[in-house]
Amino acid sequence: MHIATAWQVKSLITQPESSLEFSTGTPINVRGHAWAGENQIDKVMVSTDFGLQWQETRLIPPSNRYAWFHWEIELTLVNKGYYEIWARASDNTGAAQPFSQPWNPKGYLGNIIHRVPISIVT
Repeated sequence: MHIATAWQVKSLITQPESSLEFSTGTPINVRGHAWAGENQIDKVMVSTDFGLQWQETRLIPPSNRYAWFHWEIELTLVNKGYYEIWARASDNTGAAQPFSQPWNPKGYLGNIIHRVPISIVT
């Protein structure tokens, strides 16, 4: 264990909501926020195939140095099935959200890749 002296890079998916259903071929607006404490967000990537391939989102700069970045991307999934939208941010030092969360007291440094499950139907 070490003493936390800085916040770690993190991102959140705020749209779509968890467990929504979409039709095949329908554009899905995916949006969220990212933050890196003293550092600056360099990019946010999203994946719909459990991290095999990643697409870069459009970053919207924050209103001030310590505010959250906003990000967005439009996805179109053409095959029916279960999907998870994953979001992974990285900052200007090269730090990125981990795939699994190392233990830390009370979870203060929780910054695992955010995942939102959706389904594509007919």
